[in-house]
Amino acid sequence: MLAVESKPLGLIIFGVIMAAVLVVAHSQGVEVVGLSASSIDTIALFVIQAGAVSGGIFTFLHIGASVFSIGYRWVYGLIGIVAALSGYFAFVSAEQIATYIAEGQFLVAMAIPAFMGMIGGFSYHTYAGYSSKGDDPTILLETINDAERVGIRPDSEGVLRRSPTGQMVPLEPIKAEGLAMSQNSPHQIRNSKGTDGTGRRRQG
Repeated sequence: MLAVESKPLGLIIFGVIMAAVLVVAHSQGVEVVGLSASSIDTIALFVIQAGAVSGGIFTFLHIGASVFSIGYRWVYGLIGIVAALSGYFAFVSAEQIATYIAEGQFLVAMAIPAFMGMIGGFSYHTYAGYSSKGDDPTILLETINDAERVGIRPDSEGVLRRSPTGQMVPLEPIKAEGLAMSQNSPHQIRNSKGTDGTGRRRQG
């Protein structure tokens, strides 16, 4: 699995959006630490602080996923939820949290920031895309060859692949130094032996 690219702008936007959720919640009567005043300077400073917390947590989890090459979309949705809830409850006052629990509204209070975090995680995944690893064609060829390896026999046949008829046949890896594009089909990759990657020789 390829890792998701690191895009600083996307990480910053995620943090700002999560901070905006807190500002909106405060306008609806939620007690938020650091927003006792409603001046523009106070709000701007709060957005920076809250955005740094949510964005920082998201960045930390994103780096962890990248290290282990975990780039699943659902994983980034989960990362967004964790970052959003952590940032949200880091700034909501303890009295407000106690009120949520006393009124049985704690899960309801979690719903909106969790939903926004999930959407933010999905959006970052789409915006950043997968890491190209320097656009090295060798990486692509290794990925293609690894995808074809479905079994190994303890004999001279070596690495095997499954043919269109379901039989196990020796795999002939594509080699980077022998790449050539077919004149008949611009989308067909041929290796140095003139085959099309399935073991059959191309016509023409």
